[in-house]
Amino acid sequence: MKYTKEEFDKHDKEMTRSVQELKFLVDSAENQASEVVDGKWYPTPHVWRTIAEKALDLANQQEWFDRYEAKEL
Repeated sequence: MKYTKEEFDKHDKEMTRSVQELKFLVDSAENQASEVVDGKWYPTPHVWRTIAEKALDLANQQEWFDRYEAKEL
């Protein structure tokens, strides 16, 4: 099964957005900033936990690209 260009572009945009979000979260955590989600403040440990979850999500997204590249070869 080959992936379409639209599928690739969709995954590429999602990964780009996720990487940008991860960079923002790391910067916030390094500065010991709190995170606001739906108007509620969360302490720095919550930000680090969110970073860990985002990193795992990025690993899964990267696996998709690895599968994509393997199918294209």
